[in-house]
Amino acid sequence: VLYTGNPTIGSTIKFKGKNWIVTHKSGSNIYVSDYVIESTTQFGSHNAYAGSTLENVAAVFQSDLGLTTTEQLLIPNTIVNGVTAKVFVASYEQMNGEWSYFNSNARRICNYKGTAQWYWTSSPVSSTGIWVVNGDGSFSTYYDHGNPGAFRPSICLPA
Repeated sequence: VLYTGNPTIGSTIKFKGKNWIVTHKSGSNIYVSDYVIESTTQFGSHNAYAGSTLENVAAVFQSDLGLTTTEQLLIPNTIVNGVTAKVFVASYEQMNGEWSYFNSNARRICNYKGTAQWYWTSSPVSSTGIWVVNGDGSFSTYYDHGNPGAFRPSICLPA
């Protein structure tokens, strides 16, 4: 068993000792986002997710989860903004209703150490800006890639 809990949209499951919100179902897979923000990090030196500091933080987080060989085989890779990985940062589109759970500002709010915090998406919005989710769940464009923002990982699991 990969996780415990009922994998329905909006429910919380436990996977690798962490709580995750089920945000979307697609075929035989569920997409989950961390219930809390894990850490803060800069996006990187540019606004592309591929090759960014944020992508590297997601890869380290994936490694730190300690996935077993069986889990590595069962958990599919997801492609988001040019990056293929098991753990990733959701895109603006996913956070803005493409994933059925994220259909309101209230459902996008996420806490870091008990306080609502803005966090990165993996999506550029312009030649220099990046979409972020504000502490109130709304969206805005952020241009300071080197300023620490919050890291909220997501993962696809077999249902």
